[in-house]
Amino acid sequence: MNRVYTLYRVSTKGQVEKDDIPMQRISCEEFTERQGWVIAKEFSEKGVSGFKTSADKRDAIQQIKADAEKGMFDILLVYLFDRLGRREDETPFVLQWFVNRGIQVWSVNEGEARIDSHVDKLMNYIRFWQASGESEKTSIRVKTRLAQLTEEGHFTGGACPFGYELFHNGRMSRKDTPCFDLRIVENEAETVRTIFRKTVAEGFGSYRLACYLNSLRIPTKTGGEWYAHAVMGILTREIYTGYLVNGEARSKHLPDLQIIDDDTFKSAQSIVVQRRAENKTQRKVPYTTIGKTLLSGLVYCGTCGKRLVVGTSSRKPTKVNGEFVKRSSVINYTCYHRTKMKRSCDGQTAYIAEKVDDAVTIILRQLLQKIKEYPVDNAVNAKFEKQNKQLRQRQKALRAELSKVQAALSALECEIVKSLQGESSFDADTINRLIREHRQNITDLNAELIPIEQSLAEKQDAVNSLSAEFLKISNWAATYDDAPLAAKKMIAAHLIDRITISRGYQIEVFFNITLEQFNLGLTSERIATVAV
Repeated sequence: MNRVYTLYRVSTKGQVEKDDIPMQRISCEEFTERQGWVIAKEFSEKGVSGFKTSADKRDAIQQIKADAEKGMFDILLVYLFDRLGRREDETPFVLQWFVNRGIQVWSVNEGEARIDSHVDKLMNYIRFWQASGESEKTSIRVKTRLAQLTEEGHFTGGACPFGYELFHNGRMSRKDTPCFDLRIVENEAETVRTIFRKTVAEGFGSYRLACYLNSLRIPTKTGGEWYAHAVMGILTREIYTGYLVNGEARSKHLPDLQIIDDDTFKSAQSIVVQRRAENKTQRKVPYTTIGKTLLSGLVYCGTCGKRLVVGTSSRKPTKVNGEFVKRSSVINYTCYHRTKMKRSCDGQTAYIAEKVDDAVTIILRQLLQKIKEYPVDNAVNAKFEKQNKQLRQRQKALRAELSKVQAALSALECEIVKSLQGESSFDADTINRLIREHRQNITDLNAELIPIEQSLAEKQDAVNSLSAEFLKISNWAATYDDAPLAAKKMIAAHLIDRITISRGYQIEVFFNITLEQFNLGLTSERIATVAV
């Protein structure tokens, strides 16, 4: 009696839940009974794609192959041949491998697969080529529908993001099963806000944030502890700004899902990117805000131009009442290239960090005070309105002229009907010539108007961006003195591009270009100089 191995496979969890495997099993058992065979062993694969998963990575196929080598069965039976796989570049050769070893391969619905002739081999290839094509078409249909659902603002599955919960809003699938959407969970949303606030305002890194959240005994979505990668996953997810994203598909803005404002999210992304190892030389934010210095990462040697590092130097004990008393060490900004002789530098070796920080703090306070007293409308809108005045005047004139020509064109098009009826005082050739001239005039006017309107729109975007920037800096100005050192470091890094120090504590502070745009009295070189 022929010994039979049966293989059942379903690709998705939904097929498992629909009991597809029992259906395949019943069909195979009835078939073997009619053939007079006996089932020696059964193999089931649940949630295994025959298209995406290679046979080399399918445990059931590998075990069946191993038993075939030992001669433990005579027939491999499947419900349909595509249960073996759906890859036209692989599955025909899997089938051929069994047949070459004396194993018959049968399908309940398609009979025996043979390779006796070239026609048989061609038919096998066509069979699996068709199955592969069906998988590809199914994949395309699923991806397209998921993208459409995302663009419509619907959650399409996967793990529920931290800060939200799933709920049934009455939406049903084609199979009449409930579809779930997202809504904010306020206590989790507050944790998300804390993560972004600590990152942007105080420069917390992902590991430091994980430790901070664990110290507050705030659990993750699954009730476990926080790790750096989980924090980083939150910092980089755009859903917190109110947008669902699935691949290239993106929903419209969903205010009910927004936890973080756009500016905070963009600032967090900038910090994350700058702190990557490959962006070390372009970094404008402090790598960490844990240290005791205000300006670490911003200070450069005025002689060799290289970034100064933070270090400490011991101070000699001093004698008090006949006894030596140990004095605390001093924190310095040190020229690494001079101390380690990495390159030629005849500048000063080290600068006391406290002196440098105090000197720059005076400059920062003066600048922040000026910002605090300066009206945002004067700082931004008035400046751009003056630049745009001529453009707006030209835009108004072009729109008026365009409206006039379009009205004349409409009148001429009406005149065509009158001409055909013999009621017009113009002949058809004259009307056609005038219509061509007016259409060309409209084309020329649009060619000049469109770039002007694009330029005005871009300038308005710049105004909005600068207004938000100025408002943020104004808020810093009001809170700087009472802010913790970590927050002061982030403020300094945002306002200052770089600081150079030369012998004798000659300090030059180079501000970011944004501040010059506010007309705050900075020099064209954006430099403030101070000698300690």
